[in-house]
Amino acid sequence: SARLGRSIVDDGRQTSLRGSRVDRPVLIYHGASDRIANIAGTRRFIQDVPPEFLEFHEWVGGYHEPHHDAEVVSQAVFETLRRWIGRHLKMNN
Repeated sequence: SARLGRSIVDDGRQTSLRGSRVDRPVLIYHGASDRIANIAGTRRFIQDVPPEFLEFHEWVGGYHEPHHDAEVVSQAVFETLRRWIGRHLKMNN
């Protein structure tokens, strides 16, 4: 519906302004060829995330769900996830 579409656009704008509120480690990744969610919004959001909490990956050749993309992209995504989770589990033990 038009109302849902407007809500998605408005919420996206608000979210892109909230990067500075991040106070825990985050892994953010986005497919560079995503045609559903514009990567510009992700780039705006991460500009304000404190660098000590951010790990960002832009997957060249990746689309909306890089973990389901071509094998070379999805393998890289899962390896990145595995390493990130492993590092943060060690930090909390």
